[in-house]
Amino acid sequence: MLQNANSVNQLVDNTKSNIHIYMEKGDYQAAENLVMELLSFNPFDHEMLYILSVIKFQRNELVAAQMLIEKAIKEDLQNSKYWCNLGIYLQEMKQYAHAEIAYKKAIEYDTYNVRALNSLGSLYFNMQKYKEAENFFGNAAKIDVNNTVADYFMKLLKGEQVDIAPKEYIERLFDSYSATFDKHLTDVLEYKTPDSIADIFNTLNFPKNLLEIKVLDLGCGTGMVAEKIVNKIANNQLPIQFYGIDLSERMLEIAKSRKIYSKLRLSSIEDFFKTNKKQFNCVIAADVFVYIGDLEDIFKSTHNVLKDSGSFIFSIERLDNESNFKLIKESARYSHSEQYIRLLANNFGFKIDSIIHTNLRKEKGEIIPGLLVHLVK
Repeated sequence: MLQNANSVNQLVDNTKSNIHIYMEKGDYQAAENLVMELLSFNPFDHEMLYILSVIKFQRNELVAAQMLIEKAIKEDLQNSKYWCNLGIYLQEMKQYAHAEIAYKKAIEYDTYNVRALNSLGSLYFNMQKYKEAENFFGNAAKIDVNNTVADYFMKLLKGEQVDIAPKEYIERLFDSYSATFDKHLTDVLEYKTPDSIADIFNTLNFPKNLLEIKVLDLGCGTGMVAEKIVNKIANNQLPIQFYGIDLSERMLEIAKSRKIYSKLRLSSIEDFFKTNKKQFNCVIAADVFVYIGDLEDIFKSTHNVLKDSGSFIFSIERLDNESNFKLIKESARYSHSEQYIRLLANNFGFKIDSIIHTNLRKEKGEIIPGLLVHLVK
């Protein structure tokens, strides 16, 4: 009997190990199959309930994710990680008051839970409760001196300049935004930039000896711009090979489902440029540089990957003063001046084809002014 029990325990341990491997690979279906197998033997296994809630959250099945994590908490009431995840799910469901309670529970059971401290700080920041946000980000920064998210928001709250938003912040932001991203942008924010970039792309004259057009989509998100380009191109246009990069795995999953891209890569722009060896006929970036202040490296790297006469088309939020760029406290986004864009174009060997003053979208009922820029190498 003891030998049989040991064999069963070993089998369970091996199965759990495989589940974690599948989760790390992003193979959620394979992980779910094994989780359900273990839950059929023990429906109160809080670790498996937690993992299943994460899988449901990744699929944007938020109600199911909430129910599962609450079951896990019932079995392990003082598990700080579970409470933090409940807060994340509730915040995604816009149940902010309940999310606040969940985050506080997570911190109550583990005062060193940096993820919970960051999450509660972000929640308060979005609610414009800046004093409370600074308190929790400050605690997170003290615990983890390498906490880039806390450091970023602390500098933002103190009015200090930061050159770029941290990768971890952008990844979390857009992972949580992915399911409603397209609809919210177009229906609520009246976002027109993908159409505008597609219109410019449709005017480009590519060399006649080209067999295909290679387009690099920086921060491609769900693939809105690429889809607009495909829908608007002339019938006699050459085949297009789209290469998309983004920090959000969930955004890339949606982009992949459009079946437009030749290749998609989970990467920061900086890391992509460090390893990329391809050259492109066009580089596009829609509403991407709002998370990057200093654009010098972007301009330099883009110039390097563009073929001669290649186009660089992008949008920015417009800054109407003499500064190069500014991090706006209320939105945690960067604005750039036209003067700065013209300076960078000149410094890095671009010809300015057009700089169009436009309205990018609405934010809390206010129109956000921007620039739509087309540069040529």
